[in-house]
Amino acid sequence: MDLSLSKDLPQVKNRLDASEGSNSIKLNSDLGGPFMGMQDEDLRELERNIADRIYIRVEKWNLYLGDAGLSDILAIECKAHLDKGPSVAAKKALEAVQVKLGGGNIQLPLIQLISSGQVFDLEEILGTYCR
Repeated sequence: MDLSLSKDLPQVKNRLDASEGSNSIKLNSDLGGPFMGMQDEDLRELERNIADRIYIRVEKWNLYLGDAGLSDILAIECKAHLDKGPSVAAKKALEAVQVKLGGGNIQLPLIQLISSGQVFDLEEILGTYCR
């Protein structure tokens, strides 16, 4: 699983405990920086919402981010940018998450693989966490 994080999150990268083949990331409860004052359960809830609602459209198939193993890293990126509002947070997070295609031969930002409707859905999800 690719755990590429944006340049804004170097302090978080060292505190992630992820195992190959797992679709979830366990976070230490003492995360600082953009996670200060945030509960691990909130991040898990955000990941579940993303996993169930956001997908990559491939021809006539919907590949949900939870099934693709991308919902966890997208949730982390979104939470890191929530202070900028849901619209900016969604766009910055989608630009930061790199998706490997063709066995890693090609990498594209997730924002290039989802529809504008899915970006709006992500903004809607994030809006509930900005209140």
